[in-house]
Amino acid sequence: MSEEKSGNKFVNYIKGLFDFSKYDTKTKLIILVFIGLVVLSVVLLFYNYIIDESFLTNIVIRYIVIPIRRLGWIGILIILGFMVIQGLLVPIPSELVLLAIGIIYGLVFGTLIGIVGSMGAAIVCFYISRRGGRPVVENVIGEKNLEMVEGWLEKRGFVAVLLGRVIPFIPFDVISYGAGFVESIKWRDYLIATFLGSIVRALFYSFLGDSLLPFEKGLLDTFATAPIIGPLIVDNIIGGVQDQFNLILLILLAGLGVTFLAYQFILLPRLRKQQE
Repeated sequence: MSEEKSGNKFVNYIKGLFDFSKYDTKTKLIILVFIGLVVLSVVLLFYNYIIDESFLTNIVIRYIVIPIRRLGWIGILIILGFMVIQGLLVPIPSELVLLAIGIIYGLVFGTLIGIVGSMGAAIVCFYISRRGGRPVVENVIGEKNLEMVEGWLEKRGFVAVLLGRVIPFIPFDVISYGAGFVESIKWRDYLIATFLGSIVRALFYSFLGDSLLPFEKGLLDTFATAPIIGPLIVDNIIGGVQDQFNLILLILLAGLGVTFLAYQFILLPRLRKQQE
């Protein structure tokens, strides 16, 4: 009987994913963009693992890491600005941005940039919630998700914010928005919990990002622009790290998939029961 209920629950969930009638135009657009990104990701992963194992490593190093590092401080400011606005305008999880920062800047510097960017994003999202931006927030993260997170934050307060930051796979922006609607959570407590949790979170994703490309990023700054030897050195770096990049990327994607299923079918149902 329980297996049948679980099966029906899964079927209903899948049906709900493709029921767009309850969404407004903006939300439908965001969903379509997200679906497009998922399809594109599947195609790229298939090509990378089946046809050309250096494909993604080559793209990441040549067209992301090298160009952004060449920008110097301007590149850092662009990333920080993107982290602040992505929770509002771009349907990309902040966790992926933190991972990219680790890939580009390595463990130590990536962690520092991640902490600063996370604090900026957290302040903006919290402020919008406090200023009564509920319709905006519901469009970004969904009404049901917001209500459940609100209930959890109202009961746990500081500890809930801290855990929401420390546990890497809990959506960062959902906690930021939800906390803004809970009057018992004060600015000072929110900022302290966010700062402490962001240290762990940024360190975790910077470590993963740095592990994807395990070499001294400064080598790219020194040699990548050299007219003759530069391309040869970059080719050598790509050949040396592509196997590890592909393995860790596969493990990371599997971990994200398991975490998503746990969030949807374990955590959210428990939060719903607590509110009933």
